[in-house]
Amino acid sequence: MFLKNNGFRALAVGAVACFATLIASPSQALEAIPAQLVEPEGATGACRFKIGADGGIVGVVLEDLPFGNNIYKYTGDSLYFGNDGFDAGQGALTEAEIESWCAMTDVTIITLDGATVGTGTFASDAYMGIVFQGTSNADSIRRQYEFALSGATGTTIVSTATVIAVNNAPTADAGTDQTVASGATVTLAGSGTDPDSDPLTYSWTQTAGTTVSLSSTSAAGPTFTAPTLVPGASNETLTFSLIVNDGTDDSVADTVDITVTPPANVLPTADAGLDQTVQAPTTVTLDGSASSSNNVGQSLTHDWLQTSGTAVTLSSSSAVSPTFSTPTLAIGDPDAILVFELTVSEATGDEDTDTVQITVQAPANTPPVANAGLDQSVNSAESVTLSGSGTDADAHPFSFQWTQVSGTTVTLSDTSAASPTFTAPTLAVGAPSEDLVFQLVLNDGFDDSDPDQVTITVNPPANTVPIANAGPDQAVDGGATVALSGSATDPDGQTITYEWSQTGGSAVTLSSTTAASPTFTAPAVAIGDPDVILTFSLIVNDGVASSSADSVTITVSAPTNSAPVADAGVDQVVASGASVTLSGGATDGDADELTYVWSQLSGTTVSLSSTTATQPTFTAPTLAFNGANEVLEFQLIANDGTVDSAPDTVLVTVVAPQDTTRPTVTMTASGSNFQLGENITVQVTFSEPVSGVSEEDFLIENATIVDLFGGTTTKVSGNPTALIPGFVSSATLVVSPTKATSPVTVQMLADAVSDDAGNTNLASAVFAISPNAFKLAEEGNAEGMGARARALMLAQPDLRSLMHDRSGKCFALRVREDSGSACVSTMGDAPFWTSFQGVWSRNSGNDQRYVNLTFGAHLMQSDSLIVGAMVQLDDTKADVTEGTFEGQGWLAGPYVVGRINGTELIYSASLLHGRAENRLEIADVSEGDFTSRRTLATLGLEGRYDVKDGLTLIPALDVAYVEDVQEAYTDDQGNKVGSQVVSLSESSFGIGFEQTIAQSSSVTVLTGELSGVHSMYRSAVETTETTRGRIDAGVRIKFDNMTEISLSAFYDGLGVDDYEATGANFLFQKKF
Repeated sequence: MFLKNNGFRALAVGAVACFATLIASPSQALEAIPAQLVEPEGATGACRFKIGADGGIVGVVLEDLPFGNNIYKYTGDSLYFGNDGFDAGQGALTEAEIESWCAMTDVTIITLDGATVGTGTFASDAYMGIVFQGTSNADSIRRQYEFALSGATGTTIVSTATVIAVNNAPTADAGTDQTVASGATVTLAGSGTDPDSDPLTYSWTQTAGTTVSLSSTSAAGPTFTAPTLVPGASNETLTFSLIVNDGTDDSVADTVDITVTPPANVLPTADAGLDQTVQAPTTVTLDGSASSSNNVGQSLTHDWLQTSGTAVTLSSSSAVSPTFSTPTLAIGDPDAILVFELTVSEATGDEDTDTVQITVQAPANTPPVANAGLDQSVNSAESVTLSGSGTDADAHPFSFQWTQVSGTTVTLSDTSAASPTFTAPTLAVGAPSEDLVFQLVLNDGFDDSDPDQVTITVNPPANTVPIANAGPDQAVDGGATVALSGSATDPDGQTITYEWSQTGGSAVTLSSTTAASPTFTAPAVAIGDPDVILTFSLIVNDGVASSSADSVTITVSAPTNSAPVADAGVDQVVASGASVTLSGGATDGDADELTYVWSQLSGTTVSLSSTTATQPTFTAPTLAFNGANEVLEFQLIANDGTVDSAPDTVLVTVVAPQDTTRPTVTMTASGSNFQLGENITVQVTFSEPVSGVSEEDFLIENATIVDLFGGTTTKVSGNPTALIPGFVSSATLVVSPTKATSPVTVQMLADAVSDDAGNTNLASAVFAISPNAFKLAEEGNAEGMGARARALMLAQPDLRSLMHDRSGKCFALRVREDSGSACVSTMGDAPFWTSFQGVWSRNSGNDQRYVNLTFGAHLMQSDSLIVGAMVQLDDTKADVTEGTFEGQGWLAGPYVVGRINGTELIYSASLLHGRAENRLEIADVSEGDFTSRRTLATLGLEGRYDVKDGLTLIPALDVAYVEDVQEAYTDDQGNKVGSQVVSLSESSFGIGFEQTIAQSSSVTVLTGELSGVHSMYRSAVETTETTRGRIDAGVRIKFDNMTEISLSAFYDGLGVDDYEATGANFLFQKKF
């Protein structure tokens, strides 16, 4: 907002711009209140409010209205805002005028106040001004503005503009329409959104359909119960309206329709009630009350019909529960089965049928009453008569049926007679009385009577007492097993039981006191002790009465003494100086406690650990090595306290020591691995001196014997076998490996040598010396990296061809006697080019495959200078002497090709750096992966000089250098392989010629070249330097169709003895 005052504008920054200037009271001179011009924030320049006094006008006016310059709204001398009329028909300031002249929308005047009309003074007016809100068309911001004179005495000019946050009304969502079942619980799914994220309140109203009660009108998801509709009724739609409020504004109402569907009509269910069983005569009530229409609001009609059985009359065929009287039946008549069918139907015409069965039974019969007679007491085997009778209330004749319930089974004379007879069981004398129980049941033709029982007690005959016999008296030895011999007699032949008891003497334990002949062990009586008298009493019982006691006497006599028997143990064979245990013992028939006495009868005297122990020990004499055996004899006597046993002897044979140990062989070597071309020294050590050591005693793989010595080595005349005479404790064996990658193994065979006792040796363990994996890896890596360096030099693109079209774009295939190559090149005039070289060769039986792919790009600095860069990707696989070398890598760097001004000399140079990932596999030894860093530098110079008649001389000088730095690594066997640098440099100078012979459709070119090559190869393994000559000759035929065929041959190795190579080269080339 800008405030224009005294010819300048002030800028207010912020949401609120406020200026307050204290001026004199309006009661003072009007000129004391200078007018201020204010432009509302966001309004146009034509919208300005004047505050203060100007030309006799006091208050706040909207200046420059369209009535003319400085035309204000006023009445008389008083300028005011209000609803009073203005002279000149201008009227009060309106919201529309502010919107039009201030470029605003939605203007709302809040306060509009002016001075009192016609007073001429303003002392009573404490406030004159306007407050309104409006949205600027320029920035779409809504603000509240106030322009006023405030204060009756110390008057202040007020000018403010406050940004009003505009509320965005929320949006109501009453949810998706629903279709629900009649009577279902329904949940409304209301929600709302508010751009200002204000909290919302909800207000639900029902606008259509049968009125329902919402669980809450202010919940987002209130519930209610859908109206209940009858089957077949139409669907009913209930409509609900949702309004949400964000605390400032209501949303637009949203509605949702809930469609209530009536239930489907369900067929009625007929239920004729449960089947019944009744006894005639009686009244029966049928029950159809459990039938159901299965539909709310529908009623049923009932229709009963008797479908079988004796016809009866229903009280009503349409009643829910009609009644009828049962048919009349006589006692014993069969049941009458009555079946009734109930059909229920609805107003819709749907019906269902059910049946019920009523079983009518005849009147009940009164059973007869049985009387089995009085209980009786009879003697054993006596004839007995039962006395049965009975009564029947219905005076029906009845029959009798007797059965025996308990007791010994007897045979009734007639089970259907009123008074059958039987013979009582025969009981033993003294047996208990026995009760026989009989049961009588009567039957009147309809029912059995309740059973009645009678008890017949059978008594046994009188008993005779049995007689006991304890058996004859006995005389036995102490400790002997004694059997008593009891028996009994009984006149009645009854079963007898026995009861024994001891009545005198040392107590013993009978095996059984109830057995006829129990046993016991007689007391032990020491030799010489007096006899022991034992008495026993026996009483028998026949099950009724006990006999008188009978007794028996057992006399136990003392034994005679038996001498013990000594046992000195079995003879033994023991080693010299061994600890020996004698194994003595004895037996005594009287089990007396025994004592022992040992003595040595013969042999070298030894000291027994004890002469009275059963198993004394001693140390066997020490005999000379390989000497005679010695026999020691010992005697043992036992005593039982009364007499000695007869002596018993044992022999102990002491065996002299013998040498049976076979010599053993161990081997060691000075190193843990070997290198081909170096001898291996194996030290052979014996466990004891041996004789007969010779070269034939060893089994050796991957090596040959160079020497064998130890003591004095003697070569047998005419025999290449070395023999070491006499006894030696060790020998030295020197062998030479035959293969670099296989381990050398050495083993001394069994039974090859013998000690002084004649024992031959045991075979030694197989002693193995591994190849020097580090050296093999070093040599293999050097060989593989050197071969790759040569192939990399051969595969370099002909950079000098970029200065002339001698190569151009081509596809070429070369085949030589010892190698081959393939070439695809796009080199020529293009700034981007590729070159592919494939080289394969065989050298000393080793194959190599090498592939090089080059991408290049350059800029022609001038007709005589090309500067570019290239990237080379290569892959190699080469057979090395002891394995296979593989590598994949890259090189990148700049190159330059130029022509020396004023000459036909073309030069080229390149410098590439890169890395390679390599792998060396040494058969049966190790595998390892490692990284190497490579550098390639080339420099060349070539001239072409036309002599005459198609003859061109081509001198050329080329220098190339490759350095491949192998990083240290550890192979899969844990061998550490050190780093090394492999480098190859070659310099060649040659003079060549081309003789061109033109023909009608082709051009034939005869070629030849003589060159000298100086090569230097360095690695950790070797350094070689050679200078040799090479001669080439060939013919090239160019056809008009851009096809070229060439054939050439070469000899390489002029001037050197250790290198020679010859070959032929065939080239087919198609330019495009």
